[in-house]
Amino acid sequence: MFKIGSKGTRAFAASLAMLPASMAVSGEMISVTDLAGRTVEVKHGVQRVILGQGRMLDSVAILEGDNPLAHIVGWRTDLKKFDPGTYSKYQQKFGAALDGLESFGKAYKSDFSVENAISLQADLLIMNLGNLTKAKESGIIEKMQTAGIPVIFVDYQVDALKNTTTSMELLGKVFAKEERAAEFIAYYSEQLERVTSVTASYAEADKPLVFMDKLAGFRGPEFCCMTYSDASFGRFAAVAGGNNWGTQLFSGAASDVHLEALLAVNPDVVVGTTTGWFGTKKPGAIAVPLGYDTDPADMQQRLQGLTHRTGWQTMKAVKNKRFYTIYHQFYDTPFNFVAVQQLAKWFHPDDFADLDPTATFKEVHSRFLPIDYSGIFWGQLQ
Repeated sequence: MFKIGSKGTRAFAASLAMLPASMAVSGEMISVTDLAGRTVEVKHGVQRVILGQGRMLDSVAILEGDNPLAHIVGWRTDLKKFDPGTYSKYQQKFGAALDGLESFGKAYKSDFSVENAISLQADLLIMNLGNLTKAKESGIIEKMQTAGIPVIFVDYQVDALKNTTTSMELLGKVFAKEERAAEFIAYYSEQLERVTSVTASYAEADKPLVFMDKLAGFRGPEFCCMTYSDASFGRFAAVAGGNNWGTQLFSGAASDVHLEALLAVNPDVVVGTTTGWFGTKKPGAIAVPLGYDTDPADMQQRLQGLTHRTGWQTMKAVKNKRFYTIYHQFYDTPFNFVAVQQLAKWFHPDDFADLDPTATFKEVHSRFLPIDYSGIFWGQLQ
């Protein structure tokens, strides 16, 4: 718990103060503004929700505590495919309830069944802001609204560090869990400020040149790499006090990079993003498995393997052991601030000697999640 008079307590109190003086009664209709800027009428205290992306389960779990599936009736099953470690963690604890959820395809594709949503008596569909354009083009928003099922958009991808707290506030309103949302928002803000209060004053000369290796090793040993611009992990790196090389190259979210260009710039730090399925599900992949069921020895062996890609052994980041790996799924959850903390500790070890991101993530689990902490979510070349 926060100490009396701490920044966390003050932030939490401020968050509560912003809540309406008289909260809507659960079950009444309220008007909310989603992350797409749309005004939507939705039930206050939704009862039957479809998750347009299964990886939103953590967000709901923060609000619902020990019964995260209480009001979920259907979901897209991407969690099992793209983050099997997290899926397994929830499945071990909530097996019957998880297995009983209706499976839906992508909400912006033809395999999403509006008829099934109606039969489930769903009262809300939650979608990811990154799919807004596709959702508009497919007509799914209008189809659901015609069926009497409102659609809202949240965002942990497009501008995560700006929109995570707003997304949690929105979900707090529709699930009628405003106080729980405010508690998490206060914690999120406090933990992110532990980094930004230091890095905001850095001059450009103080920042190491960082290469964020997106999906490191996913396409096998012969492919050099992809990287981020000022989005997702590229933005995380910048906020953590790094000079993200990709931001200098292009304006899109991510792009392929030629090996010759990478070797020529010879970055100070390399951080590869990866997760469990990258190393095991795609033929030829040499990625590092990270997540709840990661083995430390396997992680280090695979991290070593990434350095044996053509030309990488000549890079100073490898020679100086400033070569790291981090859990790719941080980009798609409310826990992106944990990744920012770890990046800051790598980029500026002296300034963040007292910062313990592992302790932070363990506290996230003990305070906000119904599953326990295990596994490995980042590592350094030894």
